[in-house]
Amino acid sequence: MPVLRFSGAIAALLALALGAAASAGVAIHPAADPVFQRMLAVNHDLRSYTAQIEVRTRIGSRLSTLRGTVYAKGDRTKIRFDGVRAPGHPSVRHEPSIGAPSMWSRAYAVSIAVRDRTTTIFHLVPRAKGTGIDGIDVTVANATGLVQRYLWTDSDGTTIASDQHYEQIGGHVLPRFTQTQITGRGTRAESETTFSNYRLNAGVPDSVFESP
Repeated sequence: MPVLRFSGAIAALLALALGAAASAGVAIHPAADPVFQRMLAVNHDLRSYTAQIEVRTRIGSRLSTLRGTVYAKGDRTKIRFDGVRAPGHPSVRHEPSIGAPSMWSRAYAVSIAVRDRTTTIFHLVPRAKGTGIDGIDVTVANATGLVQRYLWTDSDGTTIASDQHYEQIGGHVLPRFTQTQITGRGTRAESETTFSNYRLNAGVPDSVFESP
């Protein structure tokens, strides 16, 4: 149940893999790919969790901090920021979400862009038209199935790159912090998101994911 978010403007994205690579654009069937299967196996026995989240964002000389709570249950994730009515707040309304790997094939055409001895880069192209996203590259560690980096490329040339860092908590591997950079025409921002005070298998009502 990965939590891949960048609230101060975004979360998530590509590292250039070197070495022997698979053919670029090789379409895959997720069920048949061993690295993808390792992604699905991460925290497979963790039903839910909550955690405190803090997002520190720098845009030019301006610094801002948002705090809140992340709720995760099954394939669903929700972040509620303290004192912020998302998604209306400008610092969170453009927050992208890729969804859980188990849901990728529904929304994206998935292929392997690069594979070497240590990493695989999955390339995702939205099936729906008019999303404003050219593609998303997800760098995954072959041995563990953990996402190392996400890279969003928007149709206007804006890129959003996010490096993921984890820690062991109660026998599970969960996000500790992410570092994200946004680069576009006249736009440059950096953000660090930290997670703390995890409560594993906490009671998370379905209503949490239904409200805006």
